[in-house]
Amino acid sequence: MCMIEKPNVPMDSIERDKILNARAMSPDRKLRAGLELFDLNRALILAALKSQHPQADATELSSLFLKRLAKVRELEADQ
Repeated sequence: MCMIEKPNVPMDSIERDKILNARAMSPDRKLRAGLELFDLNRALILAALKSQHPQADATELSSLFLKRLAKVRELEADQ
């Protein structure tokens, strides 16, 4: 997971509430929340790819999606 460090910046109440809520979740709920986030991100990436490549069929979109994921992983590895 990519975490952006914010040195010497106080945590605001919204961020603190998010952290406390996440800590209070059961492991099952955390897993479901992670899967929901993945599904949302997948849908957003696919929507962007469809917009950028309106002529692409499902197979092409799937290939573009996998390439985009590989690029994200590459960028995260460089950090």
